[in-house]
Amino acid sequence: MSSRMVAAAVAAALGMATGSLSLAQSTASSNASSTASGGDTDELQEVVVTAERRSNSAQSTPIAITAVTGDTLRDEHIATVNELQQIAPISIAYSGWHQQINIRGIGNSAISGAVNTGIAVIRDGLFEAETLGQNEPFYDIQDTEVLRGPQGTFVGYSSTGGAVLINSVQPSFDAVKGYAEGTIGDYSEKKLQGAINLPATDTLAVRIAFNVEHRNSFYTDTGSLLTPDSLPLTTPGSIDNKEMRVSVLWKPTDSFSALARVSYDYEQTGGLPSQVVQGTFTDPISGAVVHAPFYANSTHEPYVLNSDRTDAEFNTLKTTESLDLNYTLPDGILVRLLSGFEHIDTQLIQDIDATNLPAQWQDRTVGPDDNYHSEELTVVSPTTGRFTWIAGTTWFYRDTPINSETFNAGAPYSVANPQTSTGAIGSVQRILGTFGQVAYQIADAWQIEAGIRGNWDNNFNYGDTVTFNPLTKLSRTTPNVGYYHDGVPTGKIGVNYTPLPGEFFYAFAARGYKSGGTNNGVLNFAPEHVNDFELGWKGKLLDDHILTQVGGYYMSYQDYQYSIINPVNGQTNVTNLPDATIKGIEASAQARLGPVGIDVGLYYNDSKLGNLSAVAAYKLPSSLPANTPQCVGTQTANCFNYTPYIENVSGEQNAYSPKLTANIGVEYNIAVGASSDIVPRITYSHIDKQYGSIFQTDTFWLMPARNLVGADLMYKSGPWMLDLYGTNLTNDIYVSGFYGPSGTLTDAFYGAPRQFGLRFSRSF
Repeated sequence: MSSRMVAAAVAAALGMATGSLSLAQSTASSNASSTASGGDTDELQEVVVTAERRSNSAQSTPIAITAVTGDTLRDEHIATVNELQQIAPISIAYSGWHQQINIRGIGNSAISGAVNTGIAVIRDGLFEAETLGQNEPFYDIQDTEVLRGPQGTFVGYSSTGGAVLINSVQPSFDAVKGYAEGTIGDYSEKKLQGAINLPATDTLAVRIAFNVEHRNSFYTDTGSLLTPDSLPLTTPGSIDNKEMRVSVLWKPTDSFSALARVSYDYEQTGGLPSQVVQGTFTDPISGAVVHAPFYANSTHEPYVLNSDRTDAEFNTLKTTESLDLNYTLPDGILVRLLSGFEHIDTQLIQDIDATNLPAQWQDRTVGPDDNYHSEELTVVSPTTGRFTWIAGTTWFYRDTPINSETFNAGAPYSVANPQTSTGAIGSVQRILGTFGQVAYQIADAWQIEAGIRGNWDNNFNYGDTVTFNPLTKLSRTTPNVGYYHDGVPTGKIGVNYTPLPGEFFYAFAARGYKSGGTNNGVLNFAPEHVNDFELGWKGKLLDDHILTQVGGYYMSYQDYQYSIINPVNGQTNVTNLPDATIKGIEASAQARLGPVGIDVGLYYNDSKLGNLSAVAAYKLPSSLPANTPQCVGTQTANCFNYTPYIENVSGEQNAYSPKLTANIGVEYNIAVGASSDIVPRITYSHIDKQYGSIFQTDTFWLMPARNLVGADLMYKSGPWMLDLYGTNLTNDIYVSGFYGPSGTLTDAFYGAPRQFGLRFSRSF
């Protein structure tokens, strides 16, 4: 489906939502509230968000935000961060064991333990500093908030593109209650999750939530069929998850509360389901159209693998402990102290060449002591009066050790470069931030606000990498030791206008940043900066039965961090690219028109790189040894001429930056009897073509547009729910990301195919 057709379809849906006002009756939003049984529905309810450290309606929060309740996540089968892109303008590429999260073409541009993410993922107030550990399933979630644009005041670090806030349900004192939910589906999918809320006393409440799931892989691994009977049979891409969270709320007085959370997350798969990239490129020397190495040995079929590794694995263990203390002073000022500790241990064994040839494979661990420490102290004024304020300070520490071994078997991969490399390296981040925001109601309809944040980074790397060449019997040690520090101010200034209740306009200028760092201890790269200018309108129509959000933005993206080859020495380093520009328009609406519910969004984003020419590393000969310098003068030995491989990428899109993103969901509530409903629903999401690289002159890094259609037939009767569903009904086959640790050797991943299942639950 073309972009014009998508735009026309979404525009028509928006027109139907706003042009059928005479049909509207009170009901519930598909992403804001639930519908009562028996056709007796409520008004469209707004989602309360905490994006600015204070509970507030999403409709009166002056940022671009997609807020989704936990009930909607379950109903629309959004089970991980990766699937948020079906309902929000966020691009998430599965890059092996990493999630490259991008918003408006800004985010995870370079995968390295020393590089921050660009999109801050925050679970229950705790910062997830890496692209690792982002596959933790959603279970017992209160809401999820996707914040678009730099969050330079409250989030600060790692939020040049935005942030994703995931909040779990807290314990309550009102009753013993909870839910149990099961799912069965094809690929032998089995899932059971639930929660129980236990008010032990008038001042102590406990909530226990869990998730257990198993699903066979979407892939068939012909290589694993050769596994000897004495070894376990594994298929990359399977799911075997076990999660549990215990939350304890103690509230001895109306002014004080303490919330403690302990969570356990264990994700086990049979390895990464990578396949050889099927795209092509033109060889700069011969002019021939060629494929990636090992293309001839690949299956050329999506979801069909032929790996020679029978011991592949990709496992993540994550434990988290946090304590959230809240105290309200007699004058209404809230003091909050949030402390957290997180431990991650990730293990990977991967067949990098992704074929049955014994060419190259990798054994890597992050951990076993990849540890995070977080502290945040926030002081929040009451909302009464014309002048309000928020102030706070944060401290974050991360120590990420990485141990890896990469093996080349020699022929047929590269007789000239059969290297074996080992590395015991790591990165330490120490981040301090102080922030404050003030708002003043200068008139009944007008408010001005200003926020500022000071950010101080004090980071270093350690360890070294050893590369051994069996042919020459020589080894080379590359130190990873390096130190980086900076102090960067960020913030925001804006004006808000509320001419009528339910009509909210805002305009602001904001600045965000992402910390710099070092490459192999010898070369620094500078921080990223984003200057963002936005206008927006959030409205309520027809007695709150229609909610709208419309906005436009222009951003100057400075010092874009990206990994490219320096031809002088042949090393691949993170460097800063020339300034890029990003502009776009976003529109979304939620409505209830009688028994009809509509949720629709249309988002256009135009990103352009600055003036840049760089080495297209994926086109280099696979036999070229790493770190080979540029030939100078008449030199021909132990060097290489990179000139034919340098390409002008000026004006190209940022990596992972689709121009058009759209989604629409329509449901119809049919009352059957006094207390039962049947709710058919259909959903559609579109993500335009995008590239997994700044090099876009060919199809090698192309991720074609995807169009995903889903449908549900839900039956609800009192506390019972039964849902027959299908996802990706057209079985759209699309590339969902790339994995390329060695430049010329790159693998691809495919998104989930068509699935059917049955979900059932009971609340109590």
